[in-house]
Amino acid sequence: MIVGFFDESYYQDSFWFGAVLVGPAELPQLLEELKLAKAESPAEHSYQELHGSEIFAGKGPWASSSIEERKFWYSRFLDCIAASGARVVAKGVGLPTHAAREVVAFRYLVEEVDRFAAQRGQPAVLLGDESQHKLHFALRRELKDAQTSGTGGYKPRLVQHVMDTPFFGPSTPSLGLQAADLVAFLVRRYDWDRRRSGSPAAQASLELWPHVQPIIAHNRKWTPKTR
Repeated sequence: MIVGFFDESYYQDSFWFGAVLVGPAELPQLLEELKLAKAESPAEHSYQELHGSEIFAGKGPWASSSIEERKFWYSRFLDCIAASGARVVAKGVGLPTHAAREVVAFRYLVEEVDRFAAQRGQPAVLLGDESQHKLHFALRRELKDAQTSGTGGYKPRLVQHVMDTPFFGPSTPSLGLQAADLVAFLVRRYDWDRRRSGSPAAQASLELWPHVQPIIAHNRKWTPKTR
């Protein structure tokens, strides 16, 4: 069974879902590696979470850390994810704030997780952060439709390997969901920063990218064509 921890990251012009995919062999190592690294970091307490946005901006437990210290810890957490054998799938939608962009991004994410699971010959389940509770019904309905009638679109896919329904829980006690947060945020930031240059923030995401790029199984953004 493959477990897909997923989380979202968004800005005005785009919305992304990122998923960290682990099997039975990778899951214990992912959790243990992150647990040990987190215990040595400024976010050492159990009530503190690893949020990519906080590390990047120097907020929360990272408020007193320099940018070099924050890059070190972000890269270390990403290295923990990579060392576990996990794989990453990320899908983005290049639309400004719009009610449908979250559902479209999730549909594309489900397609790629299903392909990944089919290649591994294993079923998969998706676990997400409960914080976006307003989306839960729509995402559950989207997966059910994909399982029964396919995903539609240009290359429709009948989803047969992502099982049951997406499950949602609190991210504070879940290092798997925190791993998904770190990945989703960096994928979205890198997509933005690689098109510009000069700022320290842009340089930071470019420096962090090599720590996650080797484990990416799929990463793509769909942007509708304008007439």
